[in-house]
Amino acid sequence: MTTTKSEDSGSIQISIGAVSARIFSDKDGWFTLAWYVGMERKRKRFSTMSAAREEGRRILMNLSRGRLDAASAPMTDIEQIAAAKKILANLDVTMETAAYQYAQAKGLVGDRDLVEYIRAHVKREDNLKPWTIPEALDQLLDEKGKLNRPIDYLSEIRKMLKPFVEFYSGPVITLTRDDVERYISRGSNRNGKLEKIKLLLNFCRGKALPRNESTVADDIPKEVIFKPRETEIFTPAEAKKILDAARPDEVLCIALGLFAGVRTEEIARMDWKDIRLSRRQDESVVEITKVVAKKRLHRRLIPILPPLRAYLQKFKPPTSGKISPVKTLSDRFEYLAKRVGIEWKHNGLRHSFGSYRLAALQNIHQLKEEMGNSEAMIRQHYQKTVTRAEATKFWAIRPG
Repeated sequence: MTTTKSEDSGSIQISIGAVSARIFSDKDGWFTLAWYVGMERKRKRFSTMSAAREEGRRILMNLSRGRLDAASAPMTDIEQIAAAKKILANLDVTMETAAYQYAQAKGLVGDRDLVEYIRAHVKREDNLKPWTIPEALDQLLDEKGKLNRPIDYLSEIRKMLKPFVEFYSGPVITLTRDDVERYISRGSNRNGKLEKIKLLLNFCRGKALPRNESTVADDIPKEVIFKPRETEIFTPAEAKKILDAARPDEVLCIALGLFAGVRTEEIARMDWKDIRLSRRQDESVVEITKVVAKKRLHRRLIPILPPLRAYLQKFKPPTSGKISPVKTLSDRFEYLAKRVGIEWKHNGLRHSFGSYRLAALQNIHQLKEEMGNSEAMIRQHYQKTVTRAEATKFWAIRPG
């Protein structure tokens, strides 16, 4: 830096390369530093000549390098930058990154103390298992296996979640709603993929996720698909095939749906004492109590018809205890149908009973009492669905 004194004005000129500034002294003993940025004149006042010269040197250095913002920065900004640089000295992060991340984090926590919020969050995470999504899936399948879930059920879970594991293999705790949304939006079967992800994340609660907090998938809505639904029933051949392939703890649940029209959710609530099998046909009934019935105030008595009697006599159930081996039977029924190569039909067991029973009985009033439906519902779903010949084949089904 070169310094030149002006004899006329009493000022001094300081220069670095092609840029220069002047320092003027006034009658109050202050020193004014003046310089140009483009066509704009800038000024700063200092109490000492040395301070003015030092600041002038800094400004000229920045101007000579084209750093206009830095040249115009006040001393307080410069001091804060120096302090921030010192704070970050032991961290592998730039000041720009640090400022950006702080602004993002502060925007999320609002008026709460950022450090205390992060400290509480870290403490919460310290009590969680550091599972990745692949590790969580392995743990889920291991636990389900210990509960003696069917092999095909476990295989179905693995098959459904394998693409998700390949899409996101990071920690469970850092999975975001956006991650889940992006995955389920790819391709088809959005609802099926979302259901299995919820199964996995709900399993992680109390393990790799906080027990009492909702998961990132909980509030993601299912895709609503509106399409008219025909009454779907199983043919006599399909019904027999499903019964023959059912496991011992499933077969009577299937038979109750097919041959007594009991709803799947009602079977899950029933007890074996509700099956009153007598030597006399007219005294043999399935009782749907008010506690069990879907419409809780409607108790029903359903006659035990010959096919159901045959299955009860062959498999000899206990006189008490829960009928269903699991709380949710629908999954078991779907996997059973897949195992034998039959597409599972929505409410297919109950609809089959209603259709074949009405074709054989020809009595809407009696059927509505047995099924707990209105006459309008019986007419809408079951009237003229099958022929009497088809009904004869259905009611002739017996265990092999």
